[in-house]
This record gives sequence, C-alpha cells and structure tokens, in this order.
Amino acid sequence: MKTNKLFLGLTSAVLALSLAACGTDTSASEPAPAAAEEAAEEVVEEVVEEVAEPEVLTIIATANPHEVILNEAKPILLEKYNVELDIIETEDYYTPNRAVSDGDADANYFQHVPFFDNEKSENGYAISNVAGIHIEPFGF
Repeated sequence: MKTNKLFLGLTSAVLALSLAACGTDTSASEPAPAAAEEAAEEVVEEVVEEVAEPEVLTIIATANPHEVILNEAKPILLEKYNVELDIIETEDYYTPNRAVSDGDADANYFQHVPFFDNEKSENGYAISNVAGIHIEPFGF
C-alpha cells in the first residue's frame, strides 16, 4: 500500500509541474511554475516522510532504451525520494502486463497505448495507463 501511495505522490508531483507549464497567472506575486514546483515538492516530502525505509518499485522494461533510461533515473530522481528501483529486463512484450496485473510488478515501461489497450481488453487486465512514453521511430 505504501508503494501505491508513493507512486501516486510522485505522479502527482510530475503532473503538477507539467500543468503549471500550461499557463501563467500574471496577477500572482509568484510565477505559476515556481508555485507549482513548491507545491509538488511539499506533496512528495509528505509522502516520503511517511516511508521510513526505502520503498521498492518493481518495474519491467525492455533492455534498450527503456532499462537504460530507468537506470539513469535511479540516482537522479528516485533515490532522492527514498525509493529503490528494481528493474526487471525483458524481451517478451506479453509478460509485463500479466506481471503487473498479477501483482508481481508495480509497473512496466515499454509499450505504446494501442498495444496496451489491446492487451488489456483481450486478457481482462485490471490495470491502468498512468502516462505515455516515448516511442522510437522505425526505419525500413
């Protein structure tokens, strides 16, 4: 349950920062992005204070580039918030959604939305798309 709360807190912080970039209020004494950043930081600090021991997030990802990206994020973003990232590398595109649905992993990071939606409907998974990811272009 702490993992869900931490994941929700980090996601809320990212969303607050991204929404702040959508506009500014010139009547405010402080620029909107700075105020949103402070608010997001407060949310994350509250969540982190509740987690005494490092929380472990298990994420399944394809090797390149997704696992590489997550390994770069570990020291920069996650350790600051008392989170250990357990990355499981896979080359199988069908196992990660099943693992998340079964509770064997907290998230996966590798697919585009149409693939996810198809997997969800075909297998009856009760999982949700939290955010989009980049997609590598293919050339033939």
